[in-house]
Amino acid sequence: MPDMVPSPRSTLQLVFAVVVCLAVPLGVGVWLDKSVTTYPTAVLVGLAAGVVTSTVLIVRRITRVIDALGGAAAAGAGATVNGKEDQA
Repeated sequence: MPDMVPSPRSTLQLVFAVVVCLAVPLGVGVWLDKSVTTYPTAVLVGLAAGVVTSTVLIVRRITRVIDALGGAAAAGAGATVNGKEDQA
């Protein structure tokens, strides 16, 4: 079974990516609001874009981890394999 504990490097990569996904659109929104004086419209749009982007990033990362486990959780008792329930 693969190691279930993520490496510190992959954890830092995820944290950095989420921070960048939130900070860049939010920063652009703040800059745009100051330039066009539409406060808080662009900030809210930037924040929403950052939240959506970081959520998609996290879901993709979790999906990769689940796929890498290769269905190890599905190998338990009572799991269905090919439409048939395991009787073990």
